[in-house]
Amino acid sequence: MPDESLLAIDFGTSNTVAVLARGDGAPEPLLVDGFPVLPSTVFNTRDGRLLVGRDAQRASASDPARCEPNPKRRIDDTSVLLGDREFAVPELIGAVLRRVWDEARRVNGTGVDRLVLTHPVNWGERRLGLLRAAADAAGVPVRPTLIPEPVAAAHRFAADSVERVGPGRFGLVYDLGAGTCDITLIRHRGTAFETGHTDGLPDVGGLDIDYALVALLRQWYPRGDIWRRLESPDTPADRRHRRLLWEDVRTTKELLSRESSASVFIPLLEVDTHLTRTELEDVARPLIRRTIDVATRVAAMADGGVQAIYLTGGASRMPLVATEMLRALGVPAIVAEQPELVIASGAVRAAVAPTHQPDAAAVPVPPIFEYDPTAYNTDPVPADFGITPEEIRNVQFSTVKLREGYDEEEVDAYLDEAEARVARGETPAVPGQTVVFKVTRLREGYAMNEVDDFVDRLIALSDAADARGSA
Repeated sequence: MPDESLLAIDFGTSNTVAVLARGDGAPEPLLVDGFPVLPSTVFNTRDGRLLVGRDAQRASASDPARCEPNPKRRIDDTSVLLGDREFAVPELIGAVLRRVWDEARRVNGTGVDRLVLTHPVNWGERRLGLLRAAADAAGVPVRPTLIPEPVAAAHRFAADSVERVGPGRFGLVYDLGAGTCDITLIRHRGTAFETGHTDGLPDVGGLDIDYALVALLRQWYPRGDIWRRLESPDTPADRRHRRLLWEDVRTTKELLSRESSASVFIPLLEVDTHLTRTELEDVARPLIRRTIDVATRVAAMADGGVQAIYLTGGASRMPLVATEMLRALGVPAIVAEQPELVIASGAVRAAVAPTHQPDAAAVPVPPIFEYDPTAYNTDPVPADFGITPEEIRNVQFSTVKLREGYDEEEVDAYLDEAEARVARGETPAVPGQTVVFKVTRLREGYAMNEVDDFVDRLIALSDAADARGSA
């Protein structure tokens, strides 16, 4: 409809971005508190209200125990304790969505007709259900459309994709956000782009580069007493100093994407020192090369290689990313002017594009992944599989912290995919597949022996079903 309004929200690990489309006008970034990027931070006030964004960041300086800076990372937790109260994860995510929704209504002057939410491509139905529950908790009166992030990115680069990626050929979407890196193959199918193999790293993002820069500063100025106060502040004044340091480091990192040098101020030491782009790249290169290794593996799945590489996410603006990508894959990467807006902007285009456009082969139309309960087989799977989607969904593992465990996010993502495969009538695992999870140390993870036993069972069941099918 010409007068229909549509709001697309890219809920990220550290920041949330939204784009509002009104009628026939061009989609525009939604400014919240005057900025196109809203911190995803949530803070529980003493009277039980949830502050969001910069308000939450400011409030957290006096009582960090009431703050959750990265609600998206808690998607697999049952609840989150903020101060003296536990919150369900959809409540925290919903608070962020509500802040954006309310601002969109204020800007639009009336209600908003449609809501689009983007999500990582490897999120299974359980996580998508929590995202829908968050929209409900936000009081959104419309049912959201859910679109995988790389599909949205393909739409954002649609015109270029048609020119560079011919029918049946592949492109690569490299999304380096604040907390994670996700890499996905997209394939041009005439009038559509479809997502293919996806992989990523749950522990590499812009925040990790910030940590590396702080470690470099500590190496330059080895004042242990000062750094203890900055890293583990006990007073409101030191907590403000810590926040100022991290804000300045992040700003300096972003400036070095455009300039050859920049200054950073270290509170308490009262030092204003200079960093160069070369020094930034030296500390970031090991992290970036880990992501390039993953990108290389994903690109190897493309028959004939990839014809285009699209960079999204705020951290991808570092020139080092495009340089290392070109060196590894031999394909120049395409960077948007504002990479943090790519997903939300593309989601608007994806939502308004017709799902079938047989007479418009020049326009790529990625499929819209909106949940349809009838698309999933919830009946018990055939007996020769030996397991049901419900069994996979309800499996629980012990949590360990003082000994090695498996990364919880990686294990949960694997189980989400296994559940979806069984629901579609496929084997729970790829027969013969080797599964490797990242090992955690000194932070919570799943008990390795319990995960290994369950994964071995899934693989054995899959191998047996595959052998019977081939007999």
